[in-house]
Amino acid sequence: MTSGRLEPPRPKRPSLSLILTAVVIWTAAVILGVLGWWIAAAAAAFCAILVIAAALLRRPPGRPRRITPDQLPPEH
Repeated sequence: MTSGRLEPPRPKRPSLSLILTAVVIWTAAVILGVLGWWIAAAAAAFCAILVIAAALLRRPPGRPRRITPDQLPPEH
């Protein structure tokens, strides 16, 4: 028999390293924007959005689904 898990466990919250990476990229985008490098600032901001999206997409939507004994078909 299996352990009842239908999918492997995944991290429950976004990765802290990805969030810190996005913060650093956003900071660089703000600095580039202040210096007048608008295209580079826009590119950096877009990359930061991609990093945050990756961090959020790695998060599972909820608890993993488990099969309980009452959901199994009856044995004959």
